[in-house]
Amino acid sequence: MIMSANTTRCPHCTTTFRVTAEQLESAGGIVRCGKCIGVFNALDHQLEPARQSLVDTLSAEVAASVDPETIEQAMQQETSPRLTELIHNEFSDQPSKPMGLNNFRSLAWKATALLLGALLLGAQYSYFFSAQISTQKPFRDAITLYCQYLGCKVAPFSDIRQLQINELVIRADSEYPGAILVDVLIKNTAQQRQPYPNINLRFDNWQNQTIGERLFRPQEYLSTYSTKAAPALTPGHLTRIRFRLVDPGPEAVNYRAELQE
Repeated sequence: MIMSANTTRCPHCTTTFRVTAEQLESAGGIVRCGKCIGVFNALDHQLEPARQSLVDTLSAEVAASVDPETIEQAMQQETSPRLTELIHNEFSDQPSKPMGLNNFRSLAWKATALLLGALLLGAQYSYFFSAQISTQKPFRDAITLYCQYLGCKVAPFSDIRQLQINELVIRADSEYPGAILVDVLIKNTAQQRQPYPNINLRFDNWQNQTIGERLFRPQEYLSTYSTKAAPALTPGHLTRIRFRLVDPGPEAVNYRAELQE
């Protein structure tokens, strides 16, 4: 006796499939169409068994003369598409797999590498741009603390815009003939200590033509007079700077000073 197989039809694209009883039982009848990928219940859309339908189309004489094995081979050659896979795994709760030790170590190494990269990038930025960012007081304290742990060095605070000349007097030096004494009063209007600036002196004649100009660096003008200078310009205070230089001559009737970085 020939056992008939189960067949079902996709309600979305009307394609007919062959399914086994094991497939239907394992997924409760829920299957996925291999043609249109639609999901449906194969039990609700079962058709007449495909093998019995094939036998009914044969005449009684032919059916009697055909060997059952021949019919079995014919059934195996049917071109009806098959269901690609049951989807019972998609509807059942799958136990979550614990993270393996190797995966945990890999994530730990990646996190460590990212952290070290961020610290290195911050250190490089602080090193190359410390002079610029150090002028902003809200960031200076944080950067200073940051560099204490990383071993970097923050450039001294310097903002020439917050330094101003309040007084400039140039007169003949009574102690040294042929020399003049420069007396400059500088005020630091910033809220932080600043290093001494460069002082550019310029001498002009009556026609405002420059007859002499020189840039004095801190190490030059602080060492030319006996007055002991402070290590830096104190915030909100006036600092007097005195130094000597060679008299530019009687034609130098006008003079000016400019602070430079």
